[in-house]
Amino acid sequence: MKTCSNISSPSLMVSPLKKKALNELRLNAMKRHTIHTVMKQHITKKKAVISLEYGCTYRDWGNPWRLTEAAKNIVKGLIMYEYGSIVVMPHPYTVLLGYDFLQQIVEVNTTKVASVKCFKNNRLDIRFTKEEYAREFVETFLETNV
Repeated sequence: MKTCSNISSPSLMVSPLKKKALNELRLNAMKRHTIHTVMKQHITKKKAVISLEYGCTYRDWGNPWRLTEAAKNIVKGLIMYEYGSIVVMPHPYTVLLGYDFLQQIVEVNTTKVASVKCFKNNRLDIRFTKEEYAREFVETFLETNV
């Protein structure tokens, strides 16, 4: 398993306390990913988009969209990836991490993450602003090559 000191991205160079938080988020994301892999969870990457086969749920009433717990951990990883901390949490991320939300597409519009889109078949797409960011996030936070 990679450690924070092995991460070469300057945006991820952080204090020891933040390194601990980063490692905890990575472990949570990996734990949830492993659990869902057993249940046929698939993560794919096409250019600047990461797709989780089971990342959200939909219902026909109220605020219809909800992220799975595994996807919420991945969103927390996105926040850490973007800001180096989960203390800074722009509104689009609070919408995603809340209980339910109304929009199918949540425009994040940060430096690295463009949007998060839910589908009725439970697929979740995370669109990055560059293909490089998608690859780096998968390798760093999900420790896999897709």
